[in-house]
Amino acid sequence: MKTTTKTLTRLFLLIALTLPAAALAVVPGSGFDGMAPGQYAGGATVTGDATRVQVVPAADLGGAAPPNAFGNVLCIDNRGGTGNIMVSFTFNCGDPFPEGICKVEYDFYFESWQIGSWIGVFTDDAGSYDNPDDWFQPPVGFPPSTSWGDNAEGERDCQAGHTIDFIVSPGAVAYLDNFTTECLEPIANETAEWGTLKSMYR
Repeated sequence: MKTTTKTLTRLFLLIALTLPAAALAVVPGSGFDGMAPGQYAGGATVTGDATRVQVVPAADLGGAAPPNAFGNVLCIDNRGGTGNIMVSFTFNCGDPFPEGICKVEYDFYFESWQIGSWIGVFTDDAGSYDNPDDWFQPPVGFPPSTSWGDNAEGERDCQAGHTIDFIVSPGAVAYLDNFTTECLEPIANETAEWGTLKSMYR
């Protein structure tokens, strides 16, 4: 049994070392650390009042900085605004697995400052905006409401173009950082006869 376990362990390690490693990539337009603080002009599409979309140093945000944020972050500050602001990032994973899962991750800190304000995150939504990946709205009577953490969205097809939209309503602010994408290769289902499985552990 010990010899079989050691052999299987070595085999699994050999397979893991020979599999192609998934590469992380930065979402285009989200390299905030390389941008000067001030109005965002990094390449993502901004709909609404673009003057409210700023690159700011994470060190200036105190407790409002996203977790793991460093350098600069993107601030979508719609407190006092009169219409929604949407920032749209277009990306692909760029890996050779068209059936793979394209995973996009980001760190965030959201605050809602008035009743009825909200932040919505939509991936590959095609403009309908009725099925958010994430939705944050303050509880009645308790502004500002906050939410923070890291998040991951998964979309099929690593080679296709994908879009992630952040929509911030009047009365809310969002801070974003650390966008990355990763192509996860699909794992085929494997089957084995019961007799074969029993023989492995005799």
